[in-house]
Amino acid sequence: MKNTMKNLNKSIKLAALCVSAAVLSACVSTPVTSDTQLTWPDTSKYANNLNEGSFPNLDSLAIVKLGMTKDQIRHLIGVPHTNELYAAREWTYVFHFHTANQPSTCFYKVTFDNAPLVSGLYWHPVSPENVSCPPAK
Repeated sequence: MKNTMKNLNKSIKLAALCVSAAVLSACVSTPVTSDTQLTWPDTSKYANNLNEGSFPNLDSLAIVKLGMTKDQIRHLIGVPHTNELYAAREWTYVFHFHTANQPSTCFYKVTFDNAPLVSGLYWHPVSPENVSCPPAK
């Protein structure tokens, strides 16, 4: 009986450790970066075309983080603008921003792991070519 209680205590401690690790890993986020290794849509279709894409709610966009579900992403920033289906491993958005001189356009890609939870967040400039994505406030 004593060995059974020791094994049970070890199992409970191990389970608690695993749950703690899972919770902490969901809280960790990495900086949002631009990644030229990814496949991006043809920029010529979206450059200087405000009819494609949307002006995102910046407060909602700031909430997006690693570990979120597809439903959470869709609720915050909507459905992807390119022809990805719900089962897709990546969603690409076309976002426009009001800047000092002219509107700027950026691609925003959200990638998902097998869970499917957000595994990556990437920016790619569209127009003007050297625009900072997302633009500084």
